[in-house]
Amino acid sequence: MLKSTLLSAAFLLTLGVGQSFAQAQTVVNEAEAPAFYVDETPKFKGLQKVYTIDKIEYTEQRTIVHFRFMCDNAVYGGATYYPPKTSDSWILQDKHSDRVFDAIEIRNVRQNGTVKIENVTAMESLWSDWQEAETTYECEIHFDRLPSDVNVAHLFEGTNQEANTERFSCLNIKLKTWNEPTEVIEPEVVVEEIDEPKEATTPEITINSPNVALNWKAYPNPVERVLFVELDEVQDAQLQLMSINGQLVWQGQTQDKVTQVDMSNLPSGTYLMTVTVGDQTTTKQVIKK
Repeated sequence: MLKSTLLSAAFLLTLGVGQSFAQAQTVVNEAEAPAFYVDETPKFKGLQKVYTIDKIEYTEQRTIVHFRFMCDNAVYGGATYYPPKTSDSWILQDKHSDRVFDAIEIRNVRQNGTVKIENVTAMESLWSDWQEAETTYECEIHFDRLPSDVNVAHLFEGTNQEANTERFSCLNIKLKTWNEPTEVIEPEVVVEEIDEPKEATTPEITINSPNVALNWKAYPNPVERVLFVELDEVQDAQLQLMSINGQLVWQGQTQDKVTQVDMSNLPSGTYLMTVTVGDQTTTKQVIKK
């Protein structure tokens, strides 16, 4: 009888220790589990209807923006991605204080759901199949965890590209935190429609500066061979010609009033001519026949 009682007591003691250890282990595992929150319906303002933010992940270390570009293959040739901490890479700018946060990684670039680039470490371009009507490009833009007081920010692709609607940018992104998730709100995406340019028009995007007067024209537009860029007055100017998807195809610096740009070897399509004088930058669309 005594032996049976001792065995029962030993069994109960072992069971209790096991349960306590399991409970302790559960507490440890919960404590070690990283805090993580996903906003599946982020609110933002899209500059183009073909750009969107699918979701934003918040962890203790990072803020990760999932960006998607729906490429109309009849208009765009593809997508170009730039490595972090370069002048053309993504930044987040705090709306209220103008603080700027550089992307630290661009990961898992997908073309129609297939990963093409695991980690962007140099400028890389992906080209669409012209036989298809549309191509979907997606990527993950990683930032260090933002300060908790940053609750609205703008996503810009490139420094000083705030007014360039051809860059992959989104405005007024409502941000949350990794440890204090708020109630999920249905997305409210406001799209600014960009009218297609008529044959001879050159819509202008200007970053104003009170110190420099910048007036210029590009002709003929549309152009077949040589484009003339004419300034109203002789100034030290930086010129850049980019494809519609942001790829630099020509650049130069001039102090002449008129500069010639040979576009004869470029494929037909829409290009962006940018002129920079001092702190002022103006971009105009150029149509290549």
